[in-house]
Amino acid sequence: MEVNTPLRIEPIGDKKVEAGQLIEFTVVAFTEEGTDIEYFAYNLPEGAEFDTTTNTFRWIPNSSQAGVHTVTFKAKSGDYTASETVSITVQGIANTLPGENVEVKFEENSSVTFENVTQAGETKMSIHDKLPGGTSINVNLIPIYYDITTTAQFEGSAKIKIYFDISGFEDFEEDLRLYQIKDGDVKDITIGTFTPTGTNTGYIEGEVDHFCYFAVGIPNRPPVADAGKDRVVKATSPEGAEVLLDASLSFDPDSELKKFAAPNTPYDGRSIVRYKWYGIFGEVEGISPKVTLPVGTWEITLIVSDELVNSSDKVTITVKEEAEVPLYGDLNGDGEIDTVDLALLGRFVLGIINEFPSENGEIAADLNGDGIIDTIDYTLLKRYILVIIDKFPVENM
Repeated sequence: MEVNTPLRIEPIGDKKVEAGQLIEFTVVAFTEEGTDIEYFAYNLPEGAEFDTTTNTFRWIPNSSQAGVHTVTFKAKSGDYTASETVSITVQGIANTLPGENVEVKFEENSSVTFENVTQAGETKMSIHDKLPGGTSINVNLIPIYYDITTTAQFEGSAKIKIYFDISGFEDFEEDLRLYQIKDGDVKDITIGTFTPTGTNTGYIEGEVDHFCYFAVGIPNRPPVADAGKDRVVKATSPEGAEVLLDASLSFDPDSELKKFAAPNTPYDGRSIVRYKWYGIFGEVEGISPKVTLPVGTWEITLIVSDELVNSSDKVTITVKEEAEVPLYGDLNGDGEIDTVDLALLGRFVLGIINEFPSENGEIAADLNGDGIIDTIDYTLLKRYILVIIDKFPVENM
């Protein structure tokens, strides 16, 4: 301690602090005459502050600053000065040391491998069950979030390897991706695919140039559009035929992602919210809208959307004059609908035959107009022969 009487500094002494913890103390000096005193600090470590109004030193060192730091404090009153040099020892865990391809392992084998560490520091990973409030996501995430931080300085990239338990998510392992989540931006950083290492366990890797929150999940998948089977219908007026379009078999595969955290966008992407049809009639909306088609063959496009992704499908509908349309139920072309036709349909459904005697037999056998010849058509034909019904559903389409 240097003293130029009559100004003196109350002894400060050497200090110790853990990396990441606050060290704070006040420098006090006094004179015999009680004159005004000015305070100064020299060789402050990066991040440290010395308030000359309150004479207070404050510092939260990081783990890269582990070691001994010397700071000199000086007091001045008129022509008198006094000073003290203080050693501050920072105790920290520098688990990320300078070098190339530096690997830092966490609990349960997860790790980060740095391409080139230029300054030592501490790298940590904490696991959370939710993201910070206000974080926007547009993918489906397993609700386990990894917050990786480092005080080390590095160049190039860092590879992240996350080990986790896939129990409950086994059906989706081929679609799993590793995402980086920062400032409302979700980025797929995946390298390769999920790699199993045991029963219901494995890891996934990604590459980044900075750290934040990370999570495993799958992207929002497009809905599956199904515009129905191609069909032939009979004109019922000079304008053609009223046709009921059918998108009821369209679906969104993400509706099964019950255990994943859903996107928190206005639409979660797990159900179809819009059905649009385009054709000679213009544009209509709905799952099963009715449109008028003139005589001819028409291609109609269905576009479905979950408001995040769209998909489309096409169906061809042919409208024929009544004389051109086969007699529904007449599978052998004899102009009658009877038990012979029923027997033919039964053999077709059972796979005993794969075609009908009539050239238009497959059209005439699709009695509900769904594009499939099955037991439903067999039941309809049987009910017609027994006079339980007098018309087939396809005739109303």
